[in-house]
Formats: sequence, structure tokens, C-alpha cells
Amino acid sequence: MASSTPIELSTELNYDMPPARRHITTLDTQGRSVFAPEQEILYCNRGGYAVSWTYATSEFPANLKSDADLQGYLCEDRRRPNSVLNTGSRIVNEGGIIFNTTNFAPGTETVMHRTVSLDFVAVVEGEMELELDSGEKMRLKPGDSIVQRQTNHLWRNPSKDKPARMISMLTPAQAMTVDGKAIGEEGFSVHAMGKTQAQ
Repeated sequence: MASSTPIELSTELNYDMPPARRHITTLDTQGRSVFAPEQEILYCNRGGYAVSWTYATSEFPANLKSDADLQGYLCEDRRRPNSVLNTGSRIVNEGGIIFNTTNFAPGTETVMHRTVSLDFVAVVEGEMELELDSGEKMRLKPGDSIVQRQTNHLWRNPSKDKPARMISMLTPAQAMTVDGKAIGEEGFSVHAMGKTQAQ
């Protein structure tokens, strides 16, 4: 679900939390393990919450030869599917993996949505609530994790005064089926904003 409209990105959407830092390792010309130059994380504003592509690949397994994955990610050409400048343009990267950092302002929630993906999610700051379309809810604290298997869901920061942060890895998947029919994506376009409980 990609958009042709450029997305406005910012490094400032931390909602009073310390900025998240992301470090990338690589090899130097001698084959020694080194850190790549550090860059600030870019976020896409989703209306009360902000999502980043902390890292993304265009294929799986990733092509590490000659830093192909890293060059694609740092590339400023939006035609490269894993370019950091595509942050927020789609939720799942067909054929590749997206590693997200998502920051939530107090009292903010996403809309109910479903992606054809297998997602690994962990709360690292604050508390989050996951609500399924069955009405079931799960409260998550720092260190808690969810394996999200293509179910219809929304995320909510239940706190009235504390922000929250999650990290997640989204991988493409073969669609689940119900009564022999494949279940597709639903819920919101990638540009749809979240909603705040106060609205």
C-alpha cells in the first residue's frame, strides 16, 4: 500500500521521551567489525503517534554483500523500496523486513487495522494496550511482547499523562484463511491519522 505523495518526516516526534538511538554495525575494508556513522531516526507523524523505519530491507534473506542493504536503506531515492525516506509510506515491505520504533503521546490510539504480515512487537517504555476486533484487550508493560499474526487490532496508550514507545519487526506473510478465503489488509490507508481518546 504505497503512496505517491512524499511523506513529511521529522526527528522531533518523541513526545517528551528521550530520543531513541539506532546503531548499525558493518565491516571495514580490513574485515573488522565497526559501527556505521550514526544518524537520527526519522518519524512519520500519524496524529498523536509517530512511526519510524528504524531499519528496512528490500529482500529476505537480506543482501549484506558490499553493504547492499545498508546502501538501500540510506539511499535518498524513494524508488528504492527500503529507503529510509519511505518511512510511513506503507506498513509492510513486500519481500523485505521493516524494523519500527513507534512513539505514542498520552491517550492516543490507532484505528483498527489488519496487515498481511507476521509482526514481533515489544513495549520498551510506558504501557500499551492491544485491542482485538473480538473486544479482547491485553495491557503490555516494558519488556512484554506480542506476536501479531494478521489479526484485526488497534494500539492504545492508556495513560493520560505518560508517553509510550514500542519496537516492532514486520515481516511479509502468506495470508490467513477463513472458510477457504484469504484474509486481506483492512482498516486504514497509510496516511490515515490515529485518533486521540479526548476527541
